[in-house]
Amino acid sequence: MVEFDIPAILCEYTGIGPDTSSTYRYLLHIAYKNKTSDVPQASDVAEAVLEELRNNPPAYSLTETDFDTLKVEIRVVRAEWFPSKASSGEQETFWAKTDYATMMHNSYILSERTTPSEGDTSLLAIVLMPARVAQRPTPTAVHAAEESVEAPYQAYRETIAEAGRKRQPPSRGAHASELSKTQKKSRVDAVYNHRPLDLAAPPITIYHPVFAKFLAMVAEPLDGIEFTRKELDLSWKFIANSTSYHNTEYSRVAAIRNVFGSAVHRHIATPTSLTYSSGTVEPDGVVTALEAAVGAFTPISCITEVKNEMGTGECDPLAQAECGRRHSARLAAALRS
Repeated sequence: MVEFDIPAILCEYTGIGPDTSSTYRYLLHIAYKNKTSDVPQASDVAEAVLEELRNNPPAYSLTETDFDTLKVEIRVVRAEWFPSKASSGEQETFWAKTDYATMMHNSYILSERTTPSEGDTSLLAIVLMPARVAQRPTPTAVHAAEESVEAPYQAYRETIAEAGRKRQPPSRGAHASELSKTQKKSRVDAVYNHRPLDLAAPPITIYHPVFAKFLAMVAEPLDGIEFTRKELDLSWKFIANSTSYHNTEYSRVAAIRNVFGSAVHRHIATPTSLTYSSGTVEPDGVVTALEAAVGAFTPISCITEVKNEMGTGECDPLAQAECGRRHSARLAAALRS
């Protein structure tokens, strides 16, 4: 069993990620114990912090907090800066006076897959909370009205999926001759990618806080992230295998399958047949969300299409990826029918 005693600090920010507007508040010291024989990773400790907060929100002044918007990062701090032996009151005072620049200067992010050393007193858990979406909205008449109009929007989504059933598969739907027909504002199944310019959509962040959370993660400076030896090794192998020339698309997929699968997901480059009412296609990879399965329907979280070289084939790889997204909506509709 591996044990850690780590202070957890709340970082509240108003932008897309922690910045000079961030404020810090001491929450608790969490005693983490690894209950299995597996060596714990930083991500395990981070999840334990979130679980503790979810189980007792009032104790940490987090009542009504939407925990889906929170992210926990494990950081390593300089021993001479970190008040590991201070009392709770001293901790509260210390962190209330801490600013973003001081935090960045005195600590760095520990990769999620890194295994912390047992008894390490230089670890710190930062609970990131975007201020604008921190609280769940209180039910009101407005929200009740919103729920009453959900049914028409559900029907509209079904209309889009139904239109998608009639489309060509991605490999053909991405041809310019097809896109000139489907990329019209009058088409309910058009992709809002600014081609043409009037096919513009609202910012995706207005639909769910998870998108803002993703942008915050992407905005994190890379120089503050520590990569493991395994991550660097996988990255190098992927780059080396990808930059080599391959005679066919199949040989390219075979060359990157193992390393790509180890780095991202084991099925990210595993050809999988997708069958729907009007036919079958076989992308170069399909990742499904098994934990979100409903009966026989399993949502698809990723469809991979590989091009051997830029310029090969008869369509733009990006256009084919966009068609793949529309195809997944068509597949979902077929599975529901």
